Amino acid sequence: MAGKRFRDPHAPIVIGVIGEDPFGDSLVRIVAGQKAQGRSIEIVKYRYGDNLRHCHVLFISASERQRRAPILASLQEASVLTVSDIDGFAEAGGAIQFVMQENRVRFVVNLEVATQGKLRVSAKLLALARVINNSEAAR
Repeated sequence: MAGKRFRDPHAPIVIGVIGEDPFGDSLVRIVAGQKAQGRSIEIVKYRYGDNLRHCHVLFISASERQRRAPILASLQEASVLTVSDIDGFAEAGGAIQFVMQENRVRFVVNLEVATQGKLRVSAKLLALARVINNSEAAR
């Protein structure tokens, strides 16, 4: 996925986590020293009420289930890829939802949300996902 502009040529890719962090220090260890598209990767922990538009990817923890709607509303049309494992997340306006099926992690992509956020989803990623859009979810 691409689409978010960076403040300068050396700015890192920011992965945010809001709510209780299910990853502990493992996410920080995984990205330590890694680069994506020549940029370092930074993990930032957010709390409800913080400005979330500074990150490129935002994982919304299950602890934020009750605040999911205002969080997503605050990011409307922002180029922030929203990701969660909250049930119904993609149908509620999130971009990517992780789901367990047959003891495997799968994902649902809300293509309409990604497009509104000026994010491009690769054909390879879409081939692996169940794709929905908001108009389908409303049915």
